[in-house]
Amino acid sequence: MPDLGGREVVVAVENQYPPFNFIDENGEGAGWDYDAWRAICELLNCVAVFQQAAWDGIFEAQAAGEFDVAADGITITEERAQVVAFSDPYMAIGQLLLVGAGDDRFASIRGVRRQRGPARGGADRHD
Repeated sequence: MPDLGGREVVVAVENQYPPFNFIDENGEGAGWDYDAWRAICELLNCVAVFQQAAWDGIFEAQAAGEFDVAADGITITEERAQVVAFSDPYMAIGQLLLVGAGDDRFASIRGVRRQRGPARGGADRHD
């Protein structure tokens, strides 16, 4: 494992994507991304410096060197890999749809295909 000699690593976070990153009741950044990067820096002898960044444009900003890494519960896609270099995945998350109890409009995934619902703009599930 490399020793980064105590250097600062600027970590971009959106602070609007709980449980990965958010602002807690004390006004401090919190969440899985914060915990993970503090642990990573402990292992690599670095200091995580968290910088808030807008989701829209986060990949282009990282590629332009505005920060060292981005941590925002990011899904690896081929399109994004054209702009930034990804680490090996460190988390796998399955996705599913929820409907209200007794809702019989969606007997299968086919019934969902033409429906509209909320999604985070620019997210891989947005299209």
